[in-house]
Formats: sequence, C-alpha cells, structure tokens
Amino acid sequence: MRTLVVAIVAACVLVSSPARAAPFTLQDVMIVADSSGSLESSGWDQVRDFINDLVVTHAEPGRRFGLVQFASAAHVRWQFIDDQDPSTITSFVDSSSFGHLGGRTSTDSALTLAIGEFQAYSAVDAARSLILITDGNPYPLDTENPCSSGNSTPNHLFANDIEVQIVGVGNQWNPALIDCIVDDPSSQIHDITSFDATSILPPLVVGAPAGLMAFPALGLVLLRGRTVRQTRRHAQAS
Repeated sequence: MRTLVVAIVAACVLVSSPARAAPFTLQDVMIVADSSGSLESSGWDQVRDFINDLVVTHAEPGRRFGLVQFASAAHVRWQFIDDQDPSTITSFVDSSSFGHLGGRTSTDSALTLAIGEFQAYSAVDAARSLILITDGNPYPLDTENPCSSGNSTPNHLFANDIEVQIVGVGNQWNPALIDCIVDDPSSQIHDITSFDATSILPPLVVGAPAGLMAFPALGLVLLRGRTVRQTRRHAQAS
C-alpha cells in the first residue's frame, strides 16, 4: 500500500505522457519529512521507506532530490547539489536516525529551510516541487504554523514557484492548519490512515497545463507545472 501512496503523490507532482511527447528538462523535488515524537521510531522507518520508494521509482537525468528533516528543529539532510545517484540517496536515508528531541514540531522552520535550498541551488528554468510528509500539527502554533497570521512562508513558496503536496498520516493532524501552502487542498493534500493503510483516497486525476492529465497508473515523466502558479500570480498582479 505504501507503493500506492507514492504513486498517488507522485502523480500529482509529475505529469504522465505515454508517448513522452514533452521533453524532460529540469526538476527539483524537496522532501520535507516529519520525525517528531508522535511518529515514533517505527513510523520514521516507514517514512524512510516512502522516501526511498519515491527516489528509486522516479530518479532520472534532470531530476534532483533534496531532504529536510524536522522535529523540534529542522535540518537540511540532502541538497540538490549532493550526489543524485539513487543508491547513494537511499543509503543515506536508511542510515538517518529518528532523532526526536523535545516537544516541538518545527513545520515552518523546515519549509523555510526548503525554500532556501530552492533559492540557492535551483536553476531558474527548473520546475520545483515540495512534498511535505507529516503526522502532526505545527507546534508551537504561533511560531511554527506557516499559515499563522502575518507569516510570509506561503508568499515565499508562491514567489519561488514551488508546488507543494502534503501527505498527512494518521488522525492527529488538522489539514486546515496548513492548507494555505497549497493551491488546491482537494488535490494537493493526501490524508491517509498510515503508510500501510488498506483504505486511501481514490487515485487522483489532476489537470495540468496544455491539457495534459496525470494518471497514477501511467509512467510519470514531467512536473504538473509552474504554469498554473505563474498564471495565478500574473492574474493577481493585473
């Protein structure tokens, strides 16, 4: 079932094209992974498996992966400029420890680090995706909730053309707290019982620029697109 979750999330981040009509260029994918206390070490093992499945399944020339891990603090664990060989990334992920300390869930700090990685290392013409994996709510809410009043994180995601997908695990988290960082909560927030859940959201069909559609069962080759975000920004500016 974890493989199905990976397919569903990837289908929303990547666009399928059976004939591979559109050439693959550049894409940077930042995975932001929660390792706070509520996840427990067994849950972190599942998150690591999820990350590895995603990397191995969708690695190809021009696509780079990064990793930010967060609990009471947030840390960049893998950068876009690091070795992008899938076996190197998965070996590192397998060796990464649970590392929970304290009682914070530093969601906003993690997103801020991820944005910084895009700003520092992502090419101007690279498509940008961020996958947030969490089982809990930001804490403290006044400082770690990206959607709290006056927080600039959503604007920074928007300004840097970063498309966000959220994978929420379990029943302890409240999607409404962080839905401001996505354009369309119905297609970009994936609420699952666990990585081994027997019931999950139905396979998603997501609209994309130029009339393309994303189907989980097909080969996934290209980002859904910054065009949607750019169009919205230009419309708001006019």
